[in-house]
Amino acid sequence: MDETWITLDDSKSEGEYYYTDEFLEVPDDWRKKPMKHWPKKIMLAIVISWNGMSKPYVVDGDAKVTTQYSIDNVLSPMVENDVPRLHPKNRQ
Repeated sequence: MDETWITLDDSKSEGEYYYTDEFLEVPDDWRKKPMKHWPKKIMLAIVISWNGMSKPYVVDGDAKVTTQYSIDNVLSPMVENDVPRLHPKNRQ
């Protein structure tokens, strides 16, 4: 099993303000604008084995992902639904 966070926002968008010390004349197009913080994101978890892939399990980025949350919402459904399908006992 592997998981990754995927951002849904345009994470390269810039704000309409910037920081300057006002000591030098700096053209606006030279000034670095701060990036947005905390983009909207989701976690995607999936199992890949020799016999195929599980369905993707999506966790909302606003969820507090604890050990118990992972067990209840990702690992248990994978073991109950995907492992029997990918690795049946009487495989020929």
